[in-house]
Amino acid sequence: MAQKDLFSFFEGLSADNQIIYTTHSPFLMDSDKLDQVKAVYVDPQGYSAVSDDLRARANSGTESEQKAIFPVHSALGLTVSEVLFVGCRIILVEGPSDQFYLNAIKNILIGRGLIAPSREIVFVPAGGTRGIKSTSRILSYDEKDYPSVLLDGDAAGRETKAQLEATLYEGRGELLILATDLSDIVDAEVEDLVDASVVSRVVSREFRGRDDFEDVFDSGKAIIPQIKAYCEAEGIEMRKGWKVDVARAAKRKMTTASYAAGVDQKLLDRWVDLFKRWVADEN
Repeated sequence: MAQKDLFSFFEGLSADNQIIYTTHSPFLMDSDKLDQVKAVYVDPQGYSAVSDDLRARANSGTESEQKAIFPVHSALGLTVSEVLFVGCRIILVEGPSDQFYLNAIKNILIGRGLIAPSREIVFVPAGGTRGIKSTSRILSYDEKDYPSVLLDGDAAGRETKAQLEATLYEGRGELLILATDLSDIVDAEVEDLVDASVVSRVVSREFRGRDDFEDVFDSGKAIIPQIKAYCEAEGIEMRKGWKVDVARAAKRKMTTASYAAGVDQKLLDRWVDLFKRWVADEN
């Protein structure tokens, strides 16, 4: 809000003065006046460059140019979110892979009539446990309106939950859920709340070793450490973003009509238990 106030101050000064400033912050630009914004970056020859092109994407422009326009994309995203999140039930998760899985589960439960939320449930990735606290502040209207949080049950997730209970979520611990709260698996992560057969099958296709991952996978243990150990043993390089790729492929399988109709009852009960925690107190 202070940055928005500063931007308004700049706007007032600009009536009689030319103002030029640089920023990395999406709060210091107006998404309705992007014609005023220019990207400043280092070009391939090493020179500083200024451009009106705010549309550089992952496969075009230099890395420096892509980073330079990121605040513009963020400003547009914030504008959309102001509209999108009004009236929605926001659930913070650690990353986009969690978002893929949970959206697939939500659609299955609604499609089978097992939950009937009166508000749209929106899963927002916070960029890891470190981003949970700051993202929660951004998405809250006031101190009584902090969003629910679903965390992995690993050491980082448990530590983050303890920190939140002692600070931002003091007295509101019911809004914080660990994946281990819904699983018998030690250090369970969100992936362990999903159908293990689907995830392990996807991993076997994504990372091909001498033995298929699904043949060596132990369903009684957390799946993410097993994937990492499998790839290390097989000498398979784990590309950046692999968890998201696996989640995206798993979601495609989970959103087929045939899969949704045949989900194991024990798994359905686990999902219903989780989602009713969010639906039950939405009013």
